[in-house]
Amino acid sequence: MNDFYLSYKEKYQNDWVFQPIKYLVEMLDISIMKSDSLNSVEIARNLENINYDGGLGNVKMRTADHQLMLPIFISEFVKTGKDVRYDADETGYGWKEIYSLTFDKLNPNHTCEMNRP
Repeated sequence: MNDFYLSYKEKYQNDWVFQPIKYLVEMLDISIMKSDSLNSVEIARNLENINYDGGLGNVKMRTADHQLMLPIFISEFVKTGKDVRYDADETGYGWKEIYSLTFDKLNPNHTCEMNRP
């Protein structure tokens, strides 16, 4: 993720802050490459079987409702230094992780009954 973050910041002069967009594009790419065609139903079904390391931990699409299951990080905004390498928006402060949860610990109950083609 370090190289991804630095190249994004260099190209756009902005911080990368929305990780799920990266996962969405990567998972769609994986699903399309697994498909024999651009059939949307096949691509959607392939998404259900993807479980991969997105750079910050495992990412998976929940089969029942196509929700992304991904790690969650609790962070605090602190002065840059030995614990925080990169500042956010050139403030001299950055995000320090204080706790994280993997998706397997966050699989909440749901009542979605998605209609399938």
